[in-house]
Amino acid sequence: MTKYRSTRGDVRNYSFEEAVLSGLASDRGLFVPEEDSFPSLPPNALTEWASLSYQDLAVEILSLFIDAKEIP
Repeated sequence: MTKYRSTRGDVRNYSFEEAVLSGLASDRGLFVPEEDSFPSLPPNALTEWASLSYQDLAVEILSLFIDAKEIP
């Protein structure tokens, strides 16, 4: 599962839900994926994604960053 941290470095280990509901981190930084949990693209991702609609492409990309358990 991808964890998020503040760009200012004082806030770490937030879930997607915590980051979205917080808006800005308490140190006023933006939330970005932690370096060690940044997802990698599957080998043929760009080729496979080239023919997708905007909505389907968004689902594919966001699913790399958001755990399915965090989506109601």
